[in-house]
Amino acid sequence: MQLALFPLRLVVFPFEKINLHIFEERYKQLIKECSLENKPFGIPSYIDGRVMPIGTQVLTAEIVKEYPGGEMDIKCEAQSLFEIKNYYGPVADKLYDSGDVQPYPIENDAQTDKLVMLIELVNELFRRLQVKEVSYDTDTENLPFLLGHMLGLSLSQQYELIRFRKDSARVDFLISYLKQLEPKKKIEEVILRSINVNGHFKNIIPPK
Repeated sequence: MQLALFPLRLVVFPFEKINLHIFEERYKQLIKECSLENKPFGIPSYIDGRVMPIGTQVLTAEIVKEYPGGEMDIKCEAQSLFEIKNYYGPVADKLYDSGDVQPYPIENDAQTDKLVMLIELVNELFRRLQVKEVSYDTDTENLPFLLGHMLGLSLSQQYELIRFRKDSARVDFLISYLKQLEPKKKIEEVILRSINVNGHFKNIIPPK
């Protein structure tokens, strides 16, 4: 299928709720059209100067505020992953890009003992940082993605997380990351910042 595309310098995880501040003309047009027709758009990550092939389908849940100049604060709900097969620039009267995409399914095959280990490692880290521990259990849906933005992963590491086809690989990746993490001040600041950004409208500058 063809999907309107909104490349950004961030990784959106499936089922994540995200707040965005929309200020470029091309994306004002995209959001207004998708919101009016209740159709999704895609957010592929823009990393190291290029649009990555795996992205996340997103639906506009609410336009919270519209400014006099047409800028908007919006709430979005992420859905499933997709893979870009063909990328197109603006066509006809559209200012934004689009692409042919296909579903990028994932397998929920994580083992209970590994999920228990992951939760314990996360809470061990959070106790050291003196922040509230997570209350998730092994039955929590989409657990690796729920934890993904809390752990100070780099943009490239976050992208690796969505590239895995299986939850088991995703869990192993996070366990390995946490075991190698040293509680240095810089890392603590990154993680604390990651924990505290939820709820803010992100004013992220799209690539040119």
